[in-house]
Amino acid sequence: MFVLIPISTFSNARPVTLGISFSIPPYVILENDSGLELDIIKAAFSITGHDVIPLYMPLDRSFKLYEKKYLDGVINVKKGVVKGYYSRDVITFQNCAITLRKNAFKIDSIADLKGKRVVAFQNAKKLLGIPFAEVIDGLAYYHEVARQRLQINMLFLDRTDAVILDRNIFGYFRRKVYESLDLPQSIIAQKIVYHCVFKPAKYKIAFHDGMLRDDFDNGLKAIRDNGTYENIQRSYRDRITLVKPSL
Repeated sequence: MFVLIPISTFSNARPVTLGISFSIPPYVILENDSGLELDIIKAAFSITGHDVIPLYMPLDRSFKLYEKKYLDGVINVKKGVVKGYYSRDVITFQNCAITLRKNAFKIDSIADLKGKRVVAFQNAKKLLGIPFAEVIDGLAYYHEVARQRLQINMLFLDRTDAVILDRNIFGYFRRKVYESLDLPQSIIAQKIVYHCVFKPAKYKIAFHDGMLRDDFDNGLKAIRDNGTYENIQRSYRDRITLVKPSL
């Protein structure tokens, strides 16, 4: 249990409370306060001596507590969503339509999803833009699934033609299903195709304190320049790669 205390308006080295509205591996892993994105944020702040305190809560609550200045900042926001000082881009999500290679689907645009059985992440219709919403409104089979592992199972068991998911999230949960032995590994190791027909989504952190934002941006630049940023990304790429090559 944490105690909420309104933040100060100075940028000396101190704990930084960040509102996190979701835990989606591999970007944010609630169980051990880690993840691709969270590790990058911690590394950037460590350059300027700040410790990060991640506080997990629903999106609406994180925005409300941020507005009341009970939080130093909120992650995974796009500029203009809340008032404050916005950091440089921290992380990029790349949503794709993911299919089994054996099916040889030609998906070069969102429109090519017409006639397909499609399963997407929760709220995809609201988040992926009007062209996607218009296409799926005409589909005979479209479902949004909150559990990523279920999406993985549906694809490899041929219960859907395509899943819509960020490629790193897909890789993480594919590896989990593969290692769990819930399904034969030969099924999960089938070759896939990433049809990245959606624009990359770049996310920032919003801060109340401009100097704290500057500290973070300086730290972010430093870890990009010294290779730490790439090393963190590489370590998570290794974790989402199947132990055995795809068949």
